[in-house]
Amino acid sequence: MSGKAGFWTAFGLTAVICLGVSLGLLSLADRYDPASAEVQSVPKTVSGDPLTVLVMVTDSADRLSVVLPVRLLPERQMLLFTLLPAETESTAGGRTDTLAALYRYGGQTAVLRGVRQLSVPIDRYLRLDAKGVGLLVAEAGGIPYLLGKAEADAASLPAGEQTLDGRRLCALFRALDGEAFQSLGEGIGRSFLEILLDLSASDRAERFFSLLTRCAADTNLSAYDYARFLPDTAALAGRDAVRTVRAEGEREKGRFRLSASGQDCLARAYGG
Repeated sequence: MSGKAGFWTAFGLTAVICLGVSLGLLSLADRYDPASAEVQSVPKTVSGDPLTVLVMVTDSADRLSVVLPVRLLPERQMLLFTLLPAETESTAGGRTDTLAALYRYGGQTAVLRGVRQLSVPIDRYLRLDAKGVGLLVAEAGGIPYLLGKAEADAASLPAGEQTLDGRRLCALFRALDGEAFQSLGEGIGRSFLEILLDLSASDRAERFFSLLTRCAADTNLSAYDYARFLPDTAALAGRDAVRTVRAEGEREKGRFRLSASGQDCLARAYGG
């Protein structure tokens, strides 16, 4: 190969490499979302620190149905949670709407910002779809629940004491609203979190938290986080440690608006 031919060959290879890198950077730039980058920024915490995880549940049509901030308070030996209806009104990115609508327009990033606007700081998030909920509930052995006749009729399910699987659980959340939704969600939320605490102290803990990661539609919880808070949750097992913080407010025209006292209550409970 002559010197001139070698030069043009090297030049061509360099050009191809540069073009490939440029196209790769352009592709990354197209996918880069500053809001998502903000959500992914997760400072490390140590065992014993409070930790708030926002659990978002979406149905089979990718509609937001349940928003559940969960706060672990190891020093006070408590696990707090609040059931926020998807119709809860908040603001994100200059848009004021329900959390369900914010999710529709801006995804989970908008929901995270909306919940933070309600004085609930979030450390981590976990989004589950209907399939993920079903897998977790199955691993937990189902959720024992006494289903009233009105709830059962609304969801076309049998009334009475039973163990809810993922399918029945999703059917209930789709069918109920208002106070019925709130009461059901708080009862089931308490039962499921108590099961989670018991699993934390069992030989199934590693399997369960591994499954939690695998069946999440999206999460920024890491193996480090599980190792960090597993001893804290295991220490709460069997202690009647789960507490409900009720979101107080009013429903009007398909929206749920937190009252000033309700938002203040959330701020005190969650440290916002």
